Amino acid sequence: MLYLFVLLFTLSSCELEELSVEEKVNYTTGSLNEANLNSLLTFEGVETVSNVTDTTVSLHWSELEGAVTYLIYDISSGSPVLIQSIPAPSDSVYLDNLLSDYNYKFMVRVRDSEGQIDTNEKVISATTLEKPSEVDYVLLSNPISKNDIIKTPSFYILGVNPGDVISLYTDDCSTEVAKGKAVTTFIELTVEEELTEGVDYTFKADRKSVNNLTSDCSTVFASYSLLKCPTGYEYVPKDTYLSVDEFCVMKYEAKAWSDADNDNIVDSSEVDADGCNEAYCTTANWGLSGYKPGSSPYGLPWVLLDFESAQSECQSLGEGYDLISNLEWMSLAYLIEKNSENWTDEAVGSGSLLQGNNGVDGDSSYNGHWIDGGASRSLKAAFVFENGEVSPAEVWDLSGNANEWVNWQVSTDYTFMPYDCTDDWINFSEEFCLGEISSELYMPRNPANILSSLYFTSSSYGLGFIEGGRGKALTRGGDFRSKDYAGLYTASFSLPAKTTSKYLGFRCVYRP
Repeated sequence: MLYLFVLLFTLSSCELEELSVEEKVNYTTGSLNEANLNSLLTFEGVETVSNVTDTTVSLHWSELEGAVTYLIYDISSGSPVLIQSIPAPSDSVYLDNLLSDYNYKFMVRVRDSEGQIDTNEKVISATTLEKPSEVDYVLLSNPISKNDIIKTPSFYILGVNPGDVISLYTDDCSTEVAKGKAVTTFIELTVEEELTEGVDYTFKADRKSVNNLTSDCSTVFASYSLLKCPTGYEYVPKDTYLSVDEFCVMKYEAKAWSDADNDNIVDSSEVDADGCNEAYCTTANWGLSGYKPGSSPYGLPWVLLDFESAQSECQSLGEGYDLISNLEWMSLAYLIEKNSENWTDEAVGSGSLLQGNNGVDGDSSYNGHWIDGGASRSLKAAFVFENGEVSPAEVWDLSGNANEWVNWQVSTDYTFMPYDCTDDWINFSEEFCLGEISSELYMPRNPANILSSLYFTSSSYGLGFIEGGRGKALTRGGDFRSKDYAGLYTASFSLPAKTTSKYLGFRCVYRP
């Protein structure tokens, strides 16, 4: 609808020779030259009028073969005054910046190739409205979804006149949040100051005409609520222990998503079912030009991206989006570790932490035989945690399923462990990598205060294991083949950044 609206106005504008407001209101020049009334063309003149508002009318006639120019006259004062010259072919003219509540009389004549004008005397009347009518539509333009993270959304206001000053409000036209002057029959306005999270806003508009008359507040409106996190993400509060700012994390491993309806919502039909280009997943860095990362239970995780491509894809979602960093992983892991619902005996430190799809059927894990996905899955793959917002929040597959790329630092560049470390898979220990890395960057926090010699050296707690390596790029969680080596804290530095694997995916975050 908007496209058609803009197209029609553009076509009309291309045909008009624009006059200033003063010329259109005062009509002091352009009187008819009687000496030129000798055209042999027979023209029926103006036929109908439409689009009558407080400052506009449109005049219509039948296109005449042989016409070179259509001459538009205002004869409201009793004498013809030329106000527009329209080159043929044309069958209408749009007049704006007129006086409000005024009875106009218009006449249209043609000029031929000899410069002669026809003699029709057909007149049509139109009385402009007393004041501007309400705007026709208030529509979200960015974002499209009425629930989103954009702090200063934009709106299309339709059903206005050129020259109108349009005001946008968050209520019944008393709290103005944006203003602009229309140059066509619609305008896009962006909220000037950031909105407040969690408030359900109702946006309305009014318009002030070139005659300084204001319409009633619109009965049409657009609804919008500013979310703390994007749809499909969970909020993680600030972690003062690790000095990690608040962030939002994907509930699911990233899926290859094509937003077909452009609504910024990951629908099941928009997610690639396999997460790779072919059944055996052999095409490296597949789908970069056609997909972006989406958080959805549907489909299989997006695999076969190297480290740089995974981070680039997260960043392609917009400002504030990035690949999850190691400190963010550790902050989230602690919230999970200290929640009794994630332990098989329903007490922190008792039994085992959930390990998800790790290739073993047990109390804390299951054997999916391949990377898993879908809405109806084993809850052994779902971790829950308290975040002060939604109780409980939920994140899937931080252990098992697909191994995940993780950025070593919170950085817009991809970063690596700064040391060569040849340790093979080992239990968590402060001696890892010869003590070169601070233990808070990889060690579980042990909220139950279990004896370290038991907690960190026993695989029965389901924490996972850690591996060095000269590749230096970090992956976490393990995959569906890892068995006991899969875990919430599992970390490996063995892979080079250019590695692509059908077992290796990624997860994005959003930093407000």
